Amino acid sequence: MLLATGLVAAALIGQTAAEETTKTPTEFTFRGITAGQQVDSKIKLGCFIKVGPKRVCMPNGDVGGEPAVIQITLINNTLSELDITAARKSFPILLDLFGQRYGKPCANRVDKWQNVSGASLDDQVFEWCFVTGKLILREIGNQVNETEATYSDSIITDDKPHQVDF
Repeated sequence: MLLATGLVAAALIGQTAAEETTKTPTEFTFRGITAGQQVDSKIKLGCFIKVGPKRVCMPNGDVGGEPAVIQITLINNTLSELDITAARKSFPILLDLFGQRYGKPCANRVDKWQNVSGASLDDQVFEWCFVTGKLILREIGNQVNETEATYSDSIITDDKPHQVDF
């Protein structure tokens, strides 16, 4: 898996400037949802929580044929966040799919992942930059056996100052 991941990563990083220019989208899109635009009511998202202008949706999950848990957060019916969690073995496949779809990452790094016992692993992290936010793919998610991708919109957020009400 490490060799396959390295080959995909090297291929993505080694793209020419011409490829990067033609492949790098300015808008983030996923399953017919475009960041910064109202979600078409015909798209079935499986929304189950609604609090004020915020809806949390979990459509049936797979990404490129890889089983995944997908969570989409909408604010005022516009994409705010997308979380994808899949088996860690899916990392090289997701890396390849995101590279095909979104072009060359704008950044990549290796973080250290450490458990409570002190054992550590290298965690490859790739970022794709868009006009409205970033997609971050981490080889190791919240659990060592998971990989995780998160798109966070920098415009449509529910970040507001915390109110001290006690």
